Amino acid sequence: MPKDALSREGKEGLKTTLSNSPGLLLCCDFDGTLVPFTEDPEETELPESQKELLQDLAGLAEVHLAVISGRDFEQLTQLVPIEEVILAGNHGLNLMWEDGDVHRPELDGAIEDVISRTRERVCGEFGDLPGIIIEDKGIGLTVHYRKYAGDTKVIKEKFYQIWSEYRIPELELLKGAKLLEIRPSSWNKGDALKTVRRELPDMPAVYIGDDTTDEDAFAVLRDDPNGYPVFVGQDNLGGTLATHFLEDTDRVTEFLNFIYSFYR
Repeated sequence: MPKDALSREGKEGLKTTLSNSPGLLLCCDFDGTLVPFTEDPEETELPESQKELLQDLAGLAEVHLAVISGRDFEQLTQLVPIEEVILAGNHGLNLMWEDGDVHRPELDGAIEDVISRTRERVCGEFGDLPGIIIEDKGIGLTVHYRKYAGDTKVIKEKFYQIWSEYRIPELELLKGAKLLEIRPSSWNKGDALKTVRRELPDMPAVYIGDDTTDEDAFAVLRDDPNGYPVFVGQDNLGGTLATHFLEDTDRVTEFLNFIYSFYR
């Protein structure tokens, strides 16, 4: 169970840490953290008020803001049109620094081939089903079944069958919030966080996320005295590696305003 809900006492402890530090690395997931989940990922938008808040945070000299998401990188840059922000799409496989420089690790060609063949099978199996959304991430593939009104157990079983036919060690299957995702096994949000922290080693780090894909990042910060892994929601409090929690996206916004007010 996380230690606290970043209550007044938790925030006072963070204030003390920040007062004795040169700055803050503030990392957030996107869906379910900065914005609520939508039935269709393509319908998601960053509210103008949230956009302004993130831009204000990114503009602070002491704050290094990073958005680390499973979203396709190009899609993420459109969803978060913020200057001076670190953007990591595809769980960090594509990472853009604050100065606009983009880091893309090389991947084995077998990965793209398997994803391409899997995508063809998945589209043939699920493409015509109402409520099933297939998200092509180029170097990854996600099937969303949040809107599907039928038996989701059947969807998952068919997906597992396809996966069993094409799986290779370089790829892994991830079960998320009403979704199944195939992604490179050599990289996750924890790796993205480590990459960013290597550039900013002398400051505390906050990572806020809501899903199983964020657990890799929580693990990086869990035993760090200057790390604050924050879980959003109430459904996974017994299983998360986070040590703090926020109830929902509204509480996340309140916390971000708290950080901005501290440095303003």
